[in-house]
Amino acid sequence: MKIIISIAFLLLSHNLLASEAIGFYSNGSLVNAASIDDYSGHYEKLFRSRKRLYATDYLFNFLFDFSEEFIADHPDTEKFQLGDISALNGGKISRHASHQNGLDIDIVYLRVNKRGQDVDYPEWKEYFVKNGVVTKNFDLTKNWELFKLIVSKGDVGRIFVDKAVKKSFCKEYSNSRNKLDLETLRRLRPAKYHLTHFHLRLKCHSSFKRCQKQAEPANNSGCNELLIESLE
Repeated sequence: MKIIISIAFLLLSHNLLASEAIGFYSNGSLVNAASIDDYSGHYEKLFRSRKRLYATDYLFNFLFDFSEEFIADHPDTEKFQLGDISALNGGKISRHASHQNGLDIDIVYLRVNKRGQDVDYPEWKEYFVKNGVVTKNFDLTKNWELFKLIVSKGDVGRIFVDKAVKKSFCKEYSNSRNKLDLETLRRLRPAKYHLTHFHLRLKCHSSFKRCQKQAEPANNSGCNELLIESLE
């Protein structure tokens, strides 16, 4: 199954360079943007009226790759629900400091009850952190496996989550001797306003000559301090 998925990913990647990320995540733009409507997979777009449907092909190929692989291993998983991505030409959008160069995407956390929100609902429907702790409907096991899979791909700069989410995973895995566990913790960055979803950010692709790189997170789990990080 994984071989088939990899072949599909390679076929999709023929247009990898069609779009380009320009500048920084919080001060950038997007050239020759791809639309989520050009792709199909085990996901659905929320908040369509906002018209944040666009990104680099690089991001959408990445989304297709990890989501298909995850579903192959976890076929009972609900559809991934996608929040804001970027505007057609990138640049500043309301509600966000970043999402400006086609390398950021918001994705709802996976649920225990597997019941996604109505795609026509105009806001986030479910909060997965209440009173500083994750709720019973936050699927700790599946979200962790998902984050590990995403990080294993090697192109991830950061995954922004609520502090309580990071804290929960630190409690379980900060003493792990598994390199992928520790690298996943390193990439999970506590940030405000992520009670409902995580924010996936890819690194600049090597072909994006005008993309401004972000400094790498400190080379540790980040569990000792749990500092809130800015999205800018």
